[in-house]
Amino acid sequence: LHAKGLLTGIWVPPQDVRDLRTLVAQREKMIAMKTQAKNRLQSTLHRYHILPPEGKPFDPDLHTWWLSLPVSKLELVRIKSDLDTLAFSQQQIASIETCMAAWAAHDERVALLFQLTGVGLVTAVTVLAAVGVIQRFPDADHLVGYSGLGVRVHDSGLTSRSGGITKAGRRDLRAMLVEAAQTGVIHDPR
Repeated sequence: LHAKGLLTGIWVPPQDVRDLRTLVAQREKMIAMKTQAKNRLQSTLHRYHILPPEGKPFDPDLHTWWLSLPVSKLELVRIKSDLDTLAFSQQQIASIETCMAAWAAHDERVALLFQLTGVGLVTAVTVLAAVGVIQRFPDADHLVGYSGLGVRVHDSGLTSRSGGITKAGRRDLRAMLVEAAQTGVIHDPR
């Protein structure tokens, strides 16, 4: 089949793109870890009918408040563990974003993406990691299909229906582009 040219070739990302994708995925894992720790801490407050203090309940200055809650000793161990997880994940996210910023400083495409409303460092790096070499897409429609942001279309005979987006593509790229659009709508009236 290969000799006859019947097999379609695929694009294999170069090592630098794979490394960047790994970095983006690691940041997402740390975000998920942070969210889970916060949810468990909130769940503890709900379980014991405790109102959180005013302001930011997960601020590092409030760790003593968390550890002085009227709960069982085993619950305090879990609370301390979640506070440690929260601190660790925030430190890792900051470290990863510092690495992203250092990488972005050497890529001229990042400055072009920054010009778009709603696009920041994380969005730009995620888009560049997901897309890789943009020249591999023959046109914009192929890139839209790759991201899963294209409109679902069903044509049969004389019937033509369209629906929501297909969601068949790179989830990280789609999520960042939707987030950038939501931010853009908030901050730019156009």
